[in-house]
Amino acid sequence: KKKIIDLNYFSNLGRTIIFDSKIDTWTIKMNNLSKNKNNEFDNIYNLTGCLTLIDSSIKNIKIFGNNFNCEDTVNLIRSNGSLSYIEIKNAKSDALDADFSQLTFKNLDISNSYNDCLDLSFGNYTIESTNLKKCGDKSISIGEKSNISINNLKTENSNTGIAVKDSSYANINNVFMSNLDTCLSV
Repeated sequence: KKKIIDLNYFSNLGRTIIFDSKIDTWTIKMNNLSKNKNNEFDNIYNLTGCLTLIDSSIKNIKIFGNNFNCEDTVNLIRSNGSLSYIEIKNAKSDALDADFSQLTFKNLDISNSYNDCLDLSFGNYTIESTNLKKCGDKSISIGEKSNISINNLKTENSNTGIAVKDSSYANINNVFMSNLDTCLSV
């Protein structure tokens, strides 16, 4: 009735796959309850996310995740729609990865990602507001012929702010960057 999904991961090998679905105004809470912090990635069926949404239509969903050890804490593949809020903290590798999708991210709050905070490939993406902190590699990686529009980006204490590569296009407005090794890489 409340449209809340609590995903409890009791093992670092735990994965959730949502496919061919219509998800409208749901909240997904990812809870890592594993006592063993495995440092190795084990991609199941070549899926890299602890939470993977594939071939889905999404509208105004919220996702929360903390302390996950997958290659991607959240991976969106061939999906379309909007995400109203995503909060990911302490990702072992990439926090949020989207591939082959058409998505609007309204609010992103990502911190302490060992690799990229946000990795976007082969798609069309809009980011309305984002706060990215302590990204081990890139705050935002835009690649593989992606088109992206970013408004209100704040990123700090990371290696690279924004990387645009592989024939991708980015329109970026209202940016605050602080304490980065490289602000923009094209």
